[in-house]
Amino acid sequence: MSRRELYLHIGTHKTGTTVLQAFFAANRNQLKDKGIVYPFDSIGGGEAGHYRLSWAVQSEAGIADERFPSDLQSSDEEWDYVLKQCSGSKALISTEGFWDCSKEDMERIKALTSEYTVKIVVYLRRQDHFEDSWYNQLVKDLRCMKTPLGVGMFPVQEKFSQWADIFGRENLIVRPYEKQQFYDGTIFADFVHAVWGLELTDDFALSQENSNPRLHRVALEYRRLVNQLPLSTQQKFMTLTPLLQVSAQLNEQGRSSDPVLPPQERLALIAVYNDFYTEIARDYLERSDGRLFYEPLPDPNEDWQPYDCLLEEDARLINAYLREHHPEAMTTIFGGIDAAEKSDDPSEQEAARRLSPGIVATSAPRTGPFQVKTLHDQAKTMQTKELYIHIGTHKTGTTALQHFFSMNRELLRNKGIEYPSDISGEAGHHRLGWSLHKEGGRPSNKFPADLKSSKEEWSSLLASGGNKVLISSETLYNCNAENMQRIREHTVGFQTKVIVYLRRQDSMTISISNQITKASERKWTDYDKIPYKMNYIDCLDILAKTFGKENIIVRPYEKQQFYGGTIFADFLHYVFGQELTEEFQIPEGDINSRLHPIILEYKRLLNHLPIPFDQLFGTLGPLLELSAKFFEENRPAPLLLSPEKRIEIIHEYDKMNQQIAKDYLGRADGRLFYDPLPDRNEIWEPYQTLKKEHAGLINQYLADKHPEAMSVIVQGIKAAQSCQDETVLEAARLLSPGITLNDEFSENLSKRRTALKSIYNRMPKRLKPIAKEAARKLNIIK
Repeated sequence: MSRRELYLHIGTHKTGTTVLQAFFAANRNQLKDKGIVYPFDSIGGGEAGHYRLSWAVQSEAGIADERFPSDLQSSDEEWDYVLKQCSGSKALISTEGFWDCSKEDMERIKALTSEYTVKIVVYLRRQDHFEDSWYNQLVKDLRCMKTPLGVGMFPVQEKFSQWADIFGRENLIVRPYEKQQFYDGTIFADFVHAVWGLELTDDFALSQENSNPRLHRVALEYRRLVNQLPLSTQQKFMTLTPLLQVSAQLNEQGRSSDPVLPPQERLALIAVYNDFYTEIARDYLERSDGRLFYEPLPDPNEDWQPYDCLLEEDARLINAYLREHHPEAMTTIFGGIDAAEKSDDPSEQEAARRLSPGIVATSAPRTGPFQVKTLHDQAKTMQTKELYIHIGTHKTGTTALQHFFSMNRELLRNKGIEYPSDISGEAGHHRLGWSLHKEGGRPSNKFPADLKSSKEEWSSLLASGGNKVLISSETLYNCNAENMQRIREHTVGFQTKVIVYLRRQDSMTISISNQITKASERKWTDYDKIPYKMNYIDCLDILAKTFGKENIIVRPYEKQQFYGGTIFADFLHYVFGQELTEEFQIPEGDINSRLHPIILEYKRLLNHLPIPFDQLFGTLGPLLELSAKFFEENRPAPLLLSPEKRIEIIHEYDKMNQQIAKDYLGRADGRLFYDPLPDRNEIWEPYQTLKKEHAGLINQYLADKHPEAMSVIVQGIKAAQSCQDETVLEAARLLSPGITLNDEFSENLSKRRTALKSIYNRMPKRLKPIAKEAARKLNIIK
């Protein structure tokens, strides 16, 4: 049996890796249809690329980096999470972080992927172009503040040879990063053709935006000077997007932007790498002429002008643009200039001097401290409106709260609080988060066809008026730092506060698992590893850096801690200082109720059947109805996790929760949650397999009360007989008691099980233990 193929796209840096990863993420379904799995990012991730895989390996080797998230697991755990998704014959993993790995790291990666035939995909960029682009990136990322360049890169030859030696030269796929050499003119077409021999057909979604644009030389020098001001990292980062807009304006105006390096230095760089280029072209691309790159060499006589000193007229132009379009960013820069003037650091003083033209509108020469107070006051007057963003988290009463806000929209308006109507008619403002996720390359079947850009969605909603505006959507909780910064930019002119409710992690695990199964997205049973970010501190840190810690309102999601005994009273009190009076309408019942464990297992099995998503989702209402009946009858409803496992989860997050309680709730004792711990001695029996009598009872109820839902299920069970997946067949078998099917279906199931037993008996002894374990899980072999 041939081994599965795993393709590792390792970069290099500045060769379109970010835009390729966004392309892969946006086309997961299209790739899957062609037999290629592009797995989701590792535990707690959600990025388009698989950065955590390289970070985990490097972290274990003793490397410390501020990019490494606090919830980074061991390399075994991170890789296991991703590789478990790679069930097809081909899979792709992409991160330029692999290029940063040492030889030992590469060997570790080889060990982690030993069950696969591994192919390494690498794009190479001509070194002079790389140096220019890399310097631009370093300045954007705050990692380069001074000239001259001197950025360099670890020797490409050495790094390339290490990958070739460890994985085999025959397993390296090498492509030049040059537009004129891209197959069919794009890097997307080039990648799928060079790696898999595929064509870029119309069913692939293509991004028209450059997800990692470079800064124009003028904006780049302005940015480098801003990096030297005494500002926080977050303050410096918030100026990047406005400067990228300045850069786009300069490019549209036709302002020349020469490379950072002069032609003579570029030629010298190319000469250093020429032997390496020739070797690659001959050995990997079979080019007898040894030409790896086709672009013409730099002309040593070209008219090249350096731009290593910000001109006064350019500083004035940029400052005027920022003052008009991004007053908050301008205010931040003003503050940095003001602080730099009082600094003893000559480089900070010089940066402030270069950046200051046009900031102070006065004809008299400035001899004293920078006069920025008037502009600070101007920015403050623009922030008279208050914006309250309720971001969840999931499973903390968000749906109930959104219905409460919607039902009481007029009453809230009378109290000076505007809860805008969403154009979709939903109670929550989910389009705001979806627009950000879509732009970040995260596809979903939930996105409506008329979804606009994030700027348009936010502008439309916030144009509703009111000096105090409330918006609510748990889709915003999943936003990364980049998207949070976009929210900050979309809400300029508002004093923003963010509200987040937190649920104890053991309870959250159980509730999220129930929700995913309800939503027809859940087929697996490993309840202790759900794809949800429960390291709440990571999200809070991003929020604090973006909006300020003083503007983050954190509340525990525990009934005993709710002010007034309800989440409605709790929200009004802690966010707006209002009381829940009798004039407010309260939603009736459980807006987003959970499924009884018996019904949950039935629904999980149902998710396996070959039923269209909309029809499958249509069975949820009848099942919720029966679930409520089961709860009313007090049928045993054990939690999904054992007391031991729940205690383990609680202890895992204990230190983090203490930190949150101290930092955001001012609790010296560090207690975030007050509910008692689970009892280790509690009698607990999981409900893991749907019992025959329960399946029969559920089917009878659906047949009597909801025949249309029962019809969908019957058709799904019948369709399963032509499926080759044993898990689908097993789900159909467990769901079928009480359903009248033709004898042919039952006979087919019996024949298939007999055939599998026969195959097992003829297997070599060394394969039988593995097959037996898989078969036992499916009840094929006793």
